[in-house]
Amino acid sequence: MPTQKLKIGFIGLGLMGKPMALNIHKKGFSLAVYNRTPARLAEFKKLGIYTYSSPAELSKNCDIVITMVTAPKDVKEVALGKNGIAESGNKDLIYIDMSTIGPSAAKEIAKGLKKKGIEFIDAPVTGSTDRATSGELVIFAGGDKQSLHGHKKIFDKVKPVLEAMGTEIHYMGPVGSGQAIKLVNNLIGGETIAVLGEAFMLGLSLGLTKKQIYDALKNTFSISPNMKKKMPMIVEGKYDVSFSVSNMRKDLKLGLTEKSATTSLPLLKISEAIYKKTMDGGFAEEDTAAIFKIISSKKN
Repeated sequence: MPTQKLKIGFIGLGLMGKPMALNIHKKGFSLAVYNRTPARLAEFKKLGIYTYSSPAELSKNCDIVITMVTAPKDVKEVALGKNGIAESGNKDLIYIDMSTIGPSAAKEIAKGLKKKGIEFIDAPVTGSTDRATSGELVIFAGGDKQSLHGHKKIFDKVKPVLEAMGTEIHYMGPVGSGQAIKLVNNLIGGETIAVLGEAFMLGLSLGLTKKQIYDALKNTFSISPNMKKKMPMIVEGKYDVSFSVSNMRKDLKLGLTEKSATTSLPLLKISEAIYKKTMDGGFAEEDTAAIFKIISSKKN
């Protein structure tokens, strides 16, 4: 089947999922969508994109279905729950989950779908909403390269669809491998923003201003692109979300849960606690840089 003739279904039209789905549409693929919150379907209907009333109905009528939802329990419900993907009866389906759910959940979902003859790929992404909009995400994929049915190469089939959303596609190994490297990536992202907050506090304690710290350090070797993006938020005290505190805390907690019992990750434990405290302070849906509110608090 020619690439552009593939029927693609997309589930989860939030901050990341919406632009990802729209990029698939812009690349000329036949797209259909489902979302648990019906209001988010309006823009897609205006574009003439077909909408379905359940994941099962969507999956029955597609070649590839993609999910971009929040947490492991949400993905499990969409994949294996009532009216879920597993109930579609479509044994030619390839299902790609692009959420961050951890290796254990990915393997559990793959096992449940395998009983129904449905292929599964875990392909979480890195890059915030601006990269999702521009189609420049980095995608980490895990799954079997060869079909359960032995007659098609899965990644050859899905790669053009992934390329509609991202500029780098990394195949990491069996199911769960994409999730594994995503947790590693988010450990770095989460911890470095905590470090950035402390760096500002040290500078302030030494008599510097936030703007001085930003102007002097923004192009130095020690500041990553992610940190550079967050620095103006700390300077201005405005934390418009590109990746939320709640999502980062969820990912860091997954890292602590999934790591081996003999692996000690003290910085991850401290960082996860800071993000939790930020959530408890009422800033769950602000950008990750909002942890500075907690780091700079006299009560901290």
